[in-house]
Amino acid sequence: MTTISTQRHLYRFYIILTITCAFFLFYGSTILLSTNNELVRRNWIRFLFGLGLITYGLYQAFTYFKKTPSVTIKNDTITFGDSESFLIKDITDITFSTKIPFNKTYRNELEGMIIQFENGIEKVLYDDLYENLWEIKSFLYQVVQQQQAYQAFEVNQYESIDLTTTETKVFDGNQFTSYRGILLWFFVAYFVYTISSMTNYSYSPSIVYIFLFLIAGILFFSWMMNYIIIANDYLVIKNHNIWFWQNIYALKDIKEIVFETARKNPNAIRVITKDFKSTSYKASTLSDTTWLQLKEQLNIKGIEVRNEII
Repeated sequence: MTTISTQRHLYRFYIILTITCAFFLFYGSTILLSTNNELVRRNWIRFLFGLGLITYGLYQAFTYFKKTPSVTIKNDTITFGDSESFLIKDITDITFSTKIPFNKTYRNELEGMIIQFENGIEKVLYDDLYENLWEIKSFLYQVVQQQQAYQAFEVNQYESIDLTTTETKVFDGNQFTSYRGILLWFFVAYFVYTISSMTNYSYSPSIVYIFLFLIAGILFFSWMMNYIIIANDYLVIKNHNIWFWQNIYALKDIKEIVFETARKNPNAIRVITKDFKSTSYKASTLSDTTWLQLKEQLNIKGIEVRNEII
């Protein structure tokens, strides 16, 4: 008997939703509490604006939970939420990887899957909002798409490879001439100057907070500055500033590569492996020319590339 149940993602669902809702609720409540009781037009506008922010924050929470139901596969049925169940044999079509609008929220399109049933009902699930949607995809791919018995599997994880003894092609850019790289080093320079100009800084508790904020800022901007290496049969994701971090994929394990972006966020590369695990890495330093060169090399290696940015 096969039973698979989804779990919402700790960071991309719970933490981000909590921060977003807390911001709107706190800001809206602050405006309401600062509005006095005089019935003047200006205060009514402030009151309605604050009420609108609170309503929007609560609506975001409602929409997120509605669009991210629990999903359970048990025997020959798939259940969404607590009670909406369908027979797996009634599935008529599945789109496993595509961009889908995340309507009625501050976010735009997200990577996800679409399941269609005989009765015309269509279910949409978003990759990044679940910890283990890949297990649901893997099951449906084997049972529905390939018409075979389900066997759980995961692609191998690689801790390291020796890049000095293999032919490599590096696809990166100069962080000192990229927009977010310039922001990062202006940010660092400002806080280094602030710390160095403080008197009695070794005994001041404020310097600790400034230093922690500086580290958080460096990590935040650096998180957007990954680059890509193709080394013979491997794809390696590395970071300009966090030099000891890397993720390694065997090319034979990759199902699809997606070049993607979202609103004002930097371009990113999403790696989808054959077990349907999906991870996106922001790469803000790469130029359009470099992205196209990367696509060409991946195609030569036999990797399917979905280009959504150029």
